[in-house]
Amino acid sequence: MSANESSADPPEAASNVADLPQEGAPTTQAEPVAPDPQALEADLVRLFEQARVQIAAGLLRSAQDLTIIETLPTVEKDGGGWTTGETVIETNVLRRRFPAPFPRERLSGWLEQAKDLAKSMTEDIGTEVALRMPGGSVSFPWADLEGLTQAAFPMLFVGVLSPAYVYLTELANPGEPDLARAQYIAHQVVTVLRQGIFTAVQMIVLGNLDTDQDVIECQGSRLRVLTAIERAQLNEWPLPPRSIVPGRPLRFLTPTHSLEVEIASSEPNRVGSLDPPLLLTALELHGCHLVGLGHMSTTLVEKWWASGLHGRPLQTRSIQSSNAHITEELFMTACQTAEALSQYNLYKPACSIDIALQRFMLATTRSDAADSVIDFAIALEALLLPYDEETRHAHLSYRFRVNGAYFMAGSPGERRHLFKSLRNLYNLRSRIVHGDKYPAAAEANEGARVARELAERGLLKALSVGFPTAEQLNALVLDASAVGACDAVGSSSV
Repeated sequence: MSANESSADPPEAASNVADLPQEGAPTTQAEPVAPDPQALEADLVRLFEQARVQIAAGLLRSAQDLTIIETLPTVEKDGGGWTTGETVIETNVLRRRFPAPFPRERLSGWLEQAKDLAKSMTEDIGTEVALRMPGGSVSFPWADLEGLTQAAFPMLFVGVLSPAYVYLTELANPGEPDLARAQYIAHQVVTVLRQGIFTAVQMIVLGNLDTDQDVIECQGSRLRVLTAIERAQLNEWPLPPRSIVPGRPLRFLTPTHSLEVEIASSEPNRVGSLDPPLLLTALELHGCHLVGLGHMSTTLVEKWWASGLHGRPLQTRSIQSSNAHITEELFMTACQTAEALSQYNLYKPACSIDIALQRFMLATTRSDAADSVIDFAIALEALLLPYDEETRHAHLSYRFRVNGAYFMAGSPGERRHLFKSLRNLYNLRSRIVHGDKYPAAAEANEGARVARELAERGLLKALSVGFPTAEQLNALVLDASAVGACDAVGSSSV
């Protein structure tokens, strides 16, 4: 579309006197005209382009550049050291300096057309969305807004001006059109306002990851490699001094990937309250040791409705000794596990199952190995020692070992190994909590590794076959043919 075509007014419909009803002639009820979404989208695209042409012309008349050059510092992990550099990008000047400095009256004619389109959209779309003024101010010249109804006034800003603003600022260069982008935004506006469904993206920045593909997608979730510009714009997260463990090789966080979850909602103003980072816990359950920036951000795909990011702190580790590797198959499996986790409340536990999952989640974020041992042990206790009216608090340590050995093992030989591992974990946890010969760093690190493996195994099985009750665990032990052998191992090794 040329500049002249973009700025031309739409042709006026011709009228014919012969077409008007004559006096005394019978009148018929006019059929209601069905809304034409494609026509509304085409009108929006035309207005977007008219605004672009006029603003670009205003910039050039005032001898301003349409783009600016920005230099961003980069920090990359390179083997055992750091590599610093620079990334040079060319940015649309409207992203930094908007509105363009030109007389307000230059957009007055455009604004009148925008008002007319807002009226048409209000009448034709029939939206159920409660329109309100968007957050922030849309940087368009204010003009006479008389003639707008109470419904058309917010439609002007939400359905016309704000989308036009998004289009203008997302252009690579305001002097060059991007009709595909304009059509995408216009279709998004008409569709969303008609259906009332918004899409939010919640994002967690992760570091020190390796993946076989740049983007892995599954059920509205995706793990993607950050672009060079995104990595350059992310500052290195400060490292807590207590995270440094002497004698242990550490790898400081280098942002590499973004874990993103899309959520559809009919309440755009409350979409930030949704909480999908269960996928992070699911990946941890499958053995992925993840590190991140400790923040989850939320943004609407429909930027014209609400711009900017909303977020909250999210506890994650900031250092680790090696990179985690995530395959497409592993990511797909983790997505299925996240679905299973969604029926439990990991953030406000209401039962022992919630406690087991929450403590595992907390343990994976601890920077201190002893803290991790305690949380993993609590997770296993909540799983393997459900409330039993008959036994109450009797022989907790022994029941912990026996229940775990029979619930998690697949063979008698494996039961013996699990029985011993659970005994050692329970003893280590007791030493940490009750103060008997606090473990050295090496012992605590090894204890945290084993405790994590046990917790992963037990919780994944429970999510698959169901969390066992006290009666089920008792029956499992009593009905097993190898219970005598296991008892003998337990009594001889205590």
